[in-house]
Amino acid sequence: MEIVSGMSEPEIVFSPWKPWSEREDIDVANRPGVYLLAHFAHGIIPQGRADPLDPNIVYIGETHGRTLAERWREFSRSAATGKKAHAGGRSYHKTFKKLRDDLYVAAFSPNQPDWTSRCFSFFIRYVEWKLIWDYARRHKADKLCNKE
Repeated sequence: MEIVSGMSEPEIVFSPWKPWSEREDIDVANRPGVYLLAHFAHGIIPQGRADPLDPNIVYIGETHGRTLAERWREFSRSAATGKKAHAGGRSYHKTFKKLRDDLYVAAFSPNQPDWTSRCFSFFIRYVEWKLIWDYARRHKADKLCNKE
């Protein structure tokens, strides 16, 4: 298989976990990317970069046309109310009935200035589904709110 010049795959490294209320403080919040949502007991938040296979993860999502912050606002609305805006947020609401206080978020956005927007979009989608597949192979897949 021929690899297109300049199309090396970046390392997938997530931010540290942030409380949901501080999500827009994540340095890539104003970029498209992939995000992880997890529930952690108070005081037991893993330090350092988030592990995309952490068993506490409840949702793995992406946005390639808008910023993460914009997508998180849609998730928040649907997760809190069950109303249409974000399918994963609606699944979260169906499972947990409200936004929980122990919700944390981590994010990843590839920094590839030489990529076209189409390549950027393809890679983000690939990362989301690869992580969902890896998570499903290691943990109970039905635990994720990725249902629709």
